[in-house]
Amino acid sequence: RPSGSEVRRAVEAAAALRRPSVAPATMGSTADAAAVPLEERTVREVTRAVELMAACDWGVADYDAAIEAFETFRRGVQHIVQSRSTEDDEALERLEPKAQVLEFLVAMHEHRPMRRYRLRLGGLVTRLAAFDGWRAAAEQDSSASACFNDLLHGAGGAGCAGGAGGVERTASADPGGGAGRPSAGDGSGMARLREEAAKAAA
Repeated sequence: RPSGSEVRRAVEAAAALRRPSVAPATMGSTADAAAVPLEERTVREVTRAVELMAACDWGVADYDAAIEAFETFRRGVQHIVQSRSTEDDEALERLEPKAQVLEFLVAMHEHRPMRRYRLRLGGLVTRLAAFDGWRAAAEQDSSASACFNDLLHGAGGAGCAGGAGGVERTASADPGGGAGRPSAGDGSGMARLREEAAKAAA
């Protein structure tokens, strides 16, 4: 019959065999992350942002949570616009629910404590308005349409109340790219988006 000390040593040895090695696991996760294409990571970023907005019930009552959701979405959209791939552009076009995301952005625009983020919100709206699907979604909602036009034209303090006409296209579609992708040759297109991206990052 084994002694108590022998049983203890056997248990410790078995536990050591079952214990995962920290270094290989860390290396594996890092390698896996690096193997994910950039466009897929950006799509995951905007998808995660929509989940965060939903957790806020598409509102901004929880200031910190709303800012996290907004910044995650803003960065994701910016990365998609700046990438050379068109696959992530198409994913952004298909991203749903657009109506609720726009509801969240309208709430941000109307909430006075969020005014400090107006420039960044304007940069995000400029990028979204370059995509047919997002522009069409905004045109279907009077509050979203008013907010888009207010931010696009810099009508500070105009608010989102009341109806508005269609949302102005900020860039034309690129025949050789994805749906609604800004054209590099359009003076009001990609150059303007890059300028807005630089302002938003400042």
